[in-house]
Amino acid sequence: ADYVGAAEAAAQQLLDQVIAVSTQLSDQATRDAAAAVAAANRIRIVVGLAVTLLLVGTAIFASLAIGRPIRKVGEVLMRLANGNTSVEIPYTDRSDEIGDTARVAGIFKENLLRIETIETEQKRAEERQIAERKTEMLRLADTFEATIGEIVNAVSSTSAQLESAASTLTQTAETTQQLTLVVASAAEQKASILAIAAP
Repeated sequence: ADYVGAAEAAAQQLLDQVIAVSTQLSDQATRDAAAAVAAANRIRIVVGLAVTLLLVGTAIFASLAIGRPIRKVGEVLMRLANGNTSVEIPYTDRSDEIGDTARVAGIFKENLLRIETIETEQKRAEERQIAERKTEMLRLADTFEATIGEIVNAVSSTSAQLESAASTLTQTAETTQQLTLVVASAAEQKASILAIAAP
């Protein structure tokens, strides 16, 4: 029975040692797990901060590298649309979509300048035509006035000649009338003389 008691005591001691080691290992595993969870939490926080910083950095970069140039090109297009063709087109040397948009804005500006040139030339041509028409009208008016003046002078001259001819005809008629009276008077006297002479 001593042997069984000693074996029992040894088994109990061994069981206590196994329980103590198991408790130690369990506590160590719990501490290791808690440390791993804490480390994982720290890693998750660091990764979360890194991702947040990366996203904020990307947003700032996008705003500066993409948003600002797009806004600038948009402002240039608005100025061009309002007729300001002296504006400089930025970012035409870029090889991305912003550069493409800037080059399109440059083509828009060139077309506006061509349209302005065409409108200026048309306005000058219209002003020239108006001036030429005015000059032609003045020339025609001068020619008309000169022609009418010549006609008036010719009519005046003809009128004066007609008046002179009428005056001459009037004098001739008066002279003829006087001669007719003289001839009639002479004829009467001759008839009287003949009447007296004829018995």
